[in-house]
Amino acid sequence: MRFHIVALPHVTDAFSSCAFTNKIASFCRMMKGRGHTVFLYAGEQNTAPCDEHIVCIDQATREASSVAACEFPVGPDRHDCNSCRKALVQRC
Repeated sequence: MRFHIVALPHVTDAFSSCAFTNKIASFCRMMKGRGHTVFLYAGEQNTAPCDEHIVCIDQATREASSVAACEFPVGPDRHDCNSCRKALVQRC
């Protein structure tokens, strides 16, 4: 079976405190362990096991869209990450 997974721009050990990042990495590891084919659509940074890592947003675009500053948005003063999300969705 083939799995196409769209992830956050950061699926790395550096963001291990992010629950979504952990779920993506765990799911990829579990599906690969069961012999499935895994395609991961994410940013340049990736440590999750997959058969093919498709880069949908580069590091420069990610940093320019201020997504690096809002990895864990909390409260009304959080940064707007819409430009990063739009770029990721267009490329997927």
